[in-house]
Amino acid sequence: MSKVPPYGEAAEKKINVSQLDGIEKMFIPYEDQARLFLQFFSKAVLDRNLQEVVSKSYMADLHGIAKIFDYGNMKGQMSVEDSRSAAYGLLAMVVGLSFFRVANIPPANGEDNRFICEDYVRRFTGG
Repeated sequence: MSKVPPYGEAAEKKINVSQLDGIEKMFIPYEDQARLFLQFFSKAVLDRNLQEVVSKSYMADLHGIAKIFDYGNMKGQMSVEDSRSAAYGLLAMVVGLSFFRVANIPPANGEDNRFICEDYVRRFTGG
């Protein structure tokens, strides 16, 4: 599932979602991707089969994020006591912030909410 890009990237960028040759490539803006994510996520709340899809996807994401934290620890570039908990917190924050962004619920200071995840990760990197 696509997520909103990092805070520092331009919001107007798009991704190519077509692998077909010989026809015009189709692009979906990040904001529209986020809306699609929210629609799918909302349907998954009510559908057991979609819940399973979401669960498998997020479990794989959690595993991958934890491996990144473990690697950062091993290389001395991060300081994470419990990589699985840190991964869970980060993914939960990304999902929640994605929902808030699509639902137009800005942080108290009115800034772009992606800085919240960047601040969370900086805590582990000493930044």
